[in-house]
Amino acid sequence: MAARFIRSGAHLPVKNLKVTLGYYRNKLGFTDEWTFGNKDGGISRNELRLLFAEDESFTNDINNEHHRLPLLWFVESIDEVYAEFKTGILQ
Repeated sequence: MAARFIRSGAHLPVKNLKVTLGYYRNKLGFTDEWTFGNKDGGISRNELRLLFAEDESFTNDINNEHHRLPLLWFVESIDEVYAEFKTGILQ
């Protein structure tokens, strides 16, 4: 079989893995949470999968008054997603 690239995913640095996973699970409706040790984990919703690494100092380095690390999500039915976040899960 020929080599094939499938997708790329960032291992996103976060200040607190447990708090981050809780927010995505409880406020944004993500599921299929997993952890590897105390510092690495991930979560998903539909086809969107996110990987996190707890590293507070690196998070502070890349998100500050001088620069930031943007994260883009591509979704279908954005109006429905917005309505869900506005009136449902986020409350």
